[in-house]
Amino acid sequence: MSKVLANSEEYMMGRKFGMLTVMGRGEEHYFPNGRHRDRWICKCECRNVKSILGPDLRNNSVKSCGCLLKKGTHKIVQRMVRYEKQMLF
Repeated sequence: MSKVLANSEEYMMGRKFGMLTVMGRGEEHYFPNGRHRDRWICKCECRNVKSILGPDLRNNSVKSCGCLLKKGTHKIVQRMVRYEKQMLF
């Protein structure tokens, strides 16, 4: 796939990356060295809307708006509490 096609709005619109669905193009992100990357406005399955860098979407570095991390952390805490309760009895 060419770089032009991967960054085209027609190609990205409606695509799903993890829990995120691309809704449209956002503002470009400029790095201090002058390079820039496209940002995409994405809607998460939890209904949050977030702006994500294109390479992060395509490389699967970002899978959700952050809700997936929160859910995972919550599950870990629940397991720790259950384990501590077992150790007390």
